[in-house]
Amino acid sequence: MTTAEIKQSATGATTAEHRSSGTGADNPALLGLPALITGSLSLVLYLTDFRSAGNSLAASLPVMVLSSGVLSMIATVWAARIGQGHFAAVWGLFSTFWFSFSALTLGLGHDWYGDLANLEQRNAHASFVFAWLIVLTAFTLTTLRLPKSYTILFVGIDLVLLGMFLSIIQAAANPQAGDPAVLTAANLGMFLFIGFSAWIFAGAMNEATGGRPFRLGRPFVKR
Repeated sequence: MTTAEIKQSATGATTAEHRSSGTGADNPALLGLPALITGSLSLVLYLTDFRSAGNSLAASLPVMVLSSGVLSMIATVWAARIGQGHFAAVWGLFSTFWFSFSALTLGLGHDWYGDLANLEQRNAHASFVFAWLIVLTAFTLTTLRLPKSYTILFVGIDLVLLGMFLSIIQAAANPQAGDPAVLTAANLGMFLFIGFSAWIFAGAMNEATGGRPFRLGRPFVKR
């Protein structure tokens, strides 16, 4: 093998390693994480009736669909193109969550799925949250070989969904009691993982602009 071929082989191996790791500027998280942050922030403002429920919903749905849903979809394609199948699954799940939640909320608000009573609408939300809780909890187990920060992030999301599910069940059982305390805890947890997501995004952006990446921690499972 000639010297030129050796250099070409080494360059190709380096490029392949870079493409598989998705580090630096070739990192789909540069789109996926802002999508997660903006969508989650819009959702928690909606759940806390920021200003008023109607106004927060009018602001939240466009963000969830046109920002979070679309950006997550682009991040999914980006990750798949550079060989990051695991991260393509992450951003793909988030994309479908934002689209499906928006479809559920709009549909119930405009009677697309029939003229449902308030209790039936609560049950619909409970079924939706429970389904995603099961899916994302199972997916969390598959992140154990990713950097530790991603597993912690998904555990936080799972706990928030669990809190939301329990709050919907309690509110359906006693509609006159107001918002359950567990919903307040879920909203607080959502603010925490939004901040954690922002920290991971800051590390990815710092690396993309030539700085050192933030430490995301070693995987819980190394083999």
